[in-house]
Amino acid sequence: MNDDERRIFEDALLKWGANAQIQVAIEEFAELIVELAKVDRRVNGSNSETVLNELADASIMIDQMRIVFEDVGADFLSKRYRKIQRLKERLAQNQKV
Repeated sequence: MNDDERRIFEDALLKWGANAQIQVAIEEFAELIVELAKVDRRVNGSNSETVLNELADASIMIDQMRIVFEDVGADFLSKRYRKIQRLKERLAQNQKV
């Protein structure tokens, strides 16, 4: 997230509070899950545009949750990097995720 986005997210957290934004995050993640399940089952009404909209919402909430849980960037990025490396190793070993 860039500095402008961080300020907007911090303002949202100040206005509505961390607990409310955690609930919004849960709702947004659930909506993304529903849309991804529709794609998997090929249910009518779900397409890539819908999934991308839900991904955008979920991504915004992930950034807000990083602020709530006091990620200053390095810790999250370090954890993310380790998980990407683990995925790379699994791919090389032909393991399931």
